[in-house]
Order: sequence, then structure tokens, then C-alpha cells
Amino acid sequence: MAELTAFNPLSSDITAITKVDLSVGPHTFTYSSFKQCLYVENGEISDVTVNITGDGVITHKCPEYGDIDVSAGFDWVVTNANNEESLYTLSKGAFLGENGNTVTITATGATGLSFVYLAEY
Repeated sequence: MAELTAFNPLSSDITAITKVDLSVGPHTFTYSSFKQCLYVENGEISDVTVNITGDGVITHKCPEYGDIDVSAGFDWVVTNANNEESLYTLSKGAFLGENGNTVTITATGATGLSFVYLAEY
């Protein structure tokens, strides 16, 4: 398990990005709703499903609908047709919890050719 270290692409050397192999997960990072983005590179011959789960997040309250179970996290399918995909964490905040919460990333279909890294702007 590895803790993802965020980099700021506006002030960092792009060659200094620390990419983590998805096949040796789970991996974690600390959630920050302020302009945080996950990147996944899929070099596999098939799709990779990345599950993103916030520690202790069980339900999300939706007005006029009620509580929605988000305890299984969010499944993000990264196709092999795209070399790289990105996901702004703010758009999935209901699955990740409050700022400072620990988020766990696991992957299905990764065999050593898929990587994840985290950026904060």
C-alpha cells in the first residue's frame, strides 16, 4: 500500500511526478475538495476498474429523496482505448467524505501496466 503524494503541475517539474502501480494496491490519499485531480494511465490490454472509497463514508443525504448508500465507493472504468483519464475529486465528494478524510483506491484488471497519480492545483 502506498500513500499518494500530490504534486502541483503549475509549480512542479512534470518529470518529478510519482506514479504508483495500481496492481499492488490498495493505495490511499488524503481528500481535499480544493482542485484535486486523480490521473490514471491504462497500459493494459483491457479496461481497468478503479474503486474510490472514502473512509467511514456510508450514506449521502439527497434532498427530497433520502439517504443513498455510497459505502461501496465509486467505480471508475478506465478504458484501454484511452491512454490516460482524469477525475476531479470534487465531483465525487459524496463518496469521499469531508476534507482531510482518507480515501482508498483499489483496481481490478491492473497487472502492472496501469498507474495512478494525484495533482492539486
